[in-house]
Parts: sequence; C-alpha cells; structure tokens
Amino acid sequence: MGKTVIVVEKYCDWLDSYSVIADNPNDEYIIHFMENGRNDIESLNTLYREIVKGDNFKVTGHSSKSYFIHDLPYDIIKTLNPGDVVAMPFVRYISIWKSLSKVPKGIRTIHMSEGFPETFGQIGYRIGFRGKRLKTYLSLPYAKLYSMLNKADICYFHAYPRFKNPFAKETRPMQIPPLVSSKRELLKDLLGDKKRPLILGGFGYDVFKMAQKLGINEYVASSKGLEIIIDGKIHPLKERISAEEILLSKNVSQIVGYTSNAILWAKLITPDMPVTCYAVTGLNKFASPFYGWYAKKILKKYGIDVKPEDKDMLTPINYK
Repeated sequence: MGKTVIVVEKYCDWLDSYSVIADNPNDEYIIHFMENGRNDIESLNTLYREIVKGDNFKVTGHSSKSYFIHDLPYDIIKTLNPGDVVAMPFVRYISIWKSLSKVPKGIRTIHMSEGFPETFGQIGYRIGFRGKRLKTYLSLPYAKLYSMLNKADICYFHAYPRFKNPFAKETRPMQIPPLVSSKRELLKDLLGDKKRPLILGGFGYDVFKMAQKLGINEYVASSKGLEIIIDGKIHPLKERISAEEILLSKNVSQIVGYTSNAILWAKLITPDMPVTCYAVTGLNKFASPFYGWYAKKILKKYGIDVKPEDKDMLTPINYK
C-alpha cells in the first residue's frame, strides 16, 4: 500500500483531490489543510470519510499560514518514499513551488490547480493574475523559464480538454466528484425538487442586490461561511457548502455571476448550463488590471459573452 499526501488550502481544493484519490484508490491518505474562516475539519472529515470509503485517512489542520506555505511542504517531503504521491497547490505560492525541486525521484507530484487563472497560460497567469506590480513584468523571461523547468507530473484540470494546464507535464481530465450523502439530503430538504438559478456573489457583487436588480425571487447562493442563501433567506449550516457542491446537486437551472472559477465547473458538470456572466473590476484590482481581458477571452471559447459590470449589483470593497 502506498501513501498519498494531499494539501488543501482552499475548501474547494477537495474537488481536485477527488481525482487524485480516484486514481490511487488503495492508498493511505494524509490530508493537510489550512485552518481559517473558509475551512474546517468537520466539513473535510465528512468529505473524505465518504470519498475514501473507509477510515484509511487522516485530516490535520494548521493554524499558521506561514508554516503552511513555507515549512509544511518540506516536512511532507521528508516523509515520502518511492511510489508515494504528493498533491499540492504548487504554483499558488512560490515557497511551495520551490519545494517541487526537492521531491525525490520515484514520487508522483500532482499540482492542485488555481483554476480559472491557469487557463491564461504561463505568461498569461503572471500578467493576468499576478500582474499588480512592475517587477512581475520585468521578471517575465525568468518566470517563463522557471515555469517550463519546474512542472509537476500531473494536473487534473477542469478546463481540459479545451485547455491544458501549463504548469504540469501531463494534463488529465477532472473526474466529477459525487456530492456526499449528507449534503445531498440537506439540499434536497432545503430546495425540494425545484431547480433554481445559482447566483454567484463575490468581489463586490452582492447576492441580494443581484437578485433584486434581475427580478429573481427564487434562487440559491453559497457563502464563504457556514450558511446558504435560499430565496433571500440565510440558512445556517453545520458543514459548509460551496457553489460547486450546489452544482453537483443538479438543482441548478442557470448561473448568474461574474468571471469566477465556478463558471468553468458549471460547464464541466452540466455543459449546456445557461450562464449569465458579468465583468468585475474588483478582480482587476485584486489580481491584475488585465484579469478581465483574459477572463473574457477564455469564456468566449465556452460560448459565454461577458456583460459589462453592473454597478447596481455591487457593494463597495476597499482593496488596499
């Protein structure tokens, strides 16, 4: 029996980890996650208990972000043996990415994708997602060379086959995860058999303002916290439910949102899902002035035309 070590920084990273587990079904699983307001051990234990289909896993949380991104990767590498598998968000932080070169031979490395921004390509990722500072542009030749020389072995990518992941030697199709039984039952109780629009809020877009402006009375929306919004009412949860998990429930009739990762997940789970997508200057301020340009170009290949930002749907955010 081999060992698979998985590093989950964002809650939605579990979606990528499902494909890792599906391809290594008989391994022992060690999952490390970042403890914060968007992640919790109860939700992850529930997920992996059903995905692994047994008790051959251990979930460990880390409250120090500094340790998580600077030291944990190297501590994990020390525990690996030939034949093991390690899955991390290698490109998300340069400190984690640097650890890739320290992984001994005989160990399979899997890149947990950042998602949408990685469809931009190696240079596009730097310009369109990391391009807030002048040094990003000055260092492009070095960044391109580093990206070419430091690739993980495999990436399961939700945008494949339209796009290959630029940071892995091999891109494999993402296997669509099942919705765990507890969440399937909960969503059935909350939503019934009626399909609703899924409204995606974030980066200034306010779910309630979006619903009001568009005249949508019955809808569902996720939250970063332990709650879900249904028809304008907030329902507290014991386990978090992401937008992608709502999509997995098959209770969604259409998506209304902005240029987010959930749009690509929707097209993977339900390719003919109707999508209304708005531009968002918040992401231009958070990520790069060119984020919107790249996002619009990518979504065009999915047949999605990005509408101009609607100020009436926004709640101001200070990105300083």
